[in-house]
Amino acid sequence: MRQVYVVPKSEKADTLSALKVLGFTRERLFSDISMAVDTFLEDIAT
Repeated sequence: MRQVYVVPKSEKADTLSALKVLGFTRERLFSDISMAVDTFLEDIAT
């Protein structure tokens, strides 16, 4: 189950740093984001 976090823009850099520390690769992160966006857009379209 995917959890979605809403992050203020001012905190995005800190969040990305934290994700890197936790072992997320940039490719994996963008892959997950684009997948979430696609799902979100599909939900809106239906």
